[in-house]
Amino acid sequence: MKPKIGKAEIAAKYGVQTRTLIRWIKPFLAELENIGYQTSKHSFTPKQIKLIYEKLGEP
Repeated sequence: MKPKIGKAEIAAKYGVQTRTLIRWIKPFLAELENIGYQTSKHSFTPKQIKLIYEKLGEP
């Protein structure tokens, strides 16, 4: 199983604060929730990371 990656780590890859990353993913939040994302969690699964990269581009 691939490891989860924290929100702060993903935000750092994009060079932004975590709250900025959260604002960026709001337009496709429903898609993330459909694959298991919960706003209370502090990390993303590999599947969720893939979706983020597809929507925002590779960092």
